[in-house]
Amino acid sequence: MRQGYIKLWRKSTESSAFQDPELWKLWCLCLTKASYKEKWVSLDSIKEPIKLLPGQFITGRYELHKLYYSGKKKNRKSPLTIWRWLQVLEKHENLNIKSYTKYSIITICNWKHYQQDEQQTNNRRTTDEQQTNTNKKDKKEKNITNSDKIYDFYVSEINPKQKSKSRALKNIKRWHKKHSYSDLIQAIKNYKSVCNGRDAEHKKDPANFFGINEPFHVDYLPINFVENEKNKCKTPVWY
Repeated sequence: MRQGYIKLWRKSTESSAFQDPELWKLWCLCLTKASYKEKWVSLDSIKEPIKLLPGQFITGRYELHKLYYSGKKKNRKSPLTIWRWLQVLEKHENLNIKSYTKYSIITICNWKHYQQDEQQTNNRRTTDEQQTNTNKKDKKEKNITNSDKIYDFYVSEINPKQKSKSRALKNIKRWHKKHSYSDLIQAIKNYKSVCNGRDAEHKKDPANFFGINEPFHVDYLPINFVENEKNKCKTPVWY
């Protein structure tokens, strides 16, 4: 059984086929039978394979009758009647019928305009979903990675006694939205240059260095930190 989807346009309700339940059923059957891609089909009674383009399918009077009444045994119309309904759809320019000795090729008009290649649609949907997931993952990993790197760099360079990691990471992530990674790393380097002689217990906990209410690190950002030529060491600029 063929799987997948077809597009059914809202304006179809304005068509003459929609006004006739039997004609509408036949039209929907044709849409579902049409091939969504170019392919070759072999028939038992035909030696050479038959090439079908998107929007085409092979059928015959009796085959179409069988498909139309699939599972229904009572109140059937004749195969000739069903075929005449198909000719009505052709008259309304819904499709074209090209008959041969042992089969007919039905072509849905404007298939490419109204129906898009199903495989391309599925592939694009899959690609879009994968790309969206990848972008979200990359963004998440970038924030986590940079925050972890900043935290680890602070601990290794400053070596404070207190290391409130979870709170520090939360604060770093918030500041990372405002300041670049390189500026935050440089702020740590600037802070190190003025607190190297201190004991670990007197050095800022990273959660406090990157505090939210008291952003101690701001004074050590490159834009706020200047070199004191007299002492040949770096000191923060206080405001």
